[in-house]
Amino acid sequence: MMNQKGFSLVETMVAVLLLLIILLPLLNMLTGSSFLYNSAGSQTKALNAARDLIERLHLKSYDEIGNNSGVTQEGFKYKVSVVNKSVYNIPYKEVTVAVYYPTGTGEKGVVLTTVFTP
Repeated sequence: MMNQKGFSLVETMVAVLLLLIILLPLLNMLTGSSFLYNSAGSQTKALNAARDLIERLHLKSYDEIGNNSGVTQEGFKYKVSVVNKSVYNIPYKEVTVAVYYPTGTGEKGVVLTTVFTP
């Protein structure tokens, strides 16, 4: 009988199958984590854009603060909503800034609310 060295075809196919069973879930995890990483980056950029919009509102006079919408420098849509209120006859404006950023499945948003007084 001959002394054969190496692996048979069946052994090789079993080894490849086991390798695929191990690697496919890891690959799925990698693509999922990449999606979450990109989404978190967009959320952070949108949050910074909302903070920037609020800072720009601080530069305006009280009477100039009003409803507004548009697109940020980063390309995110935003909406500024202003509600005039008062407490004990002291007027103030409740300002809500919403910035919307794209995700793989649609659009999400970050919302910041602050108060301005005269």
